[in-house]
Amino acid sequence: MLGIPMAAMSYVARRFEATRALPAMYSIDDHLPQHYVSALTPAGVQNEFGD
Repeated sequence: MLGIPMAAMSYVARRFEATRALPAMYSIDDHLPQHYVSALTPAGVQNEFGD
């Protein structure tokens, strides 16, 4: 259960340049939809975000 507050704090820390380099095991940011779309898109094919 301690992972949930740590994930939220990591999400906030990634928003500020001064704290972006701090190590974090988990982040809510990792589970945003664009990361799933990018992970499931075949290599060499652009996804809907242009990546």
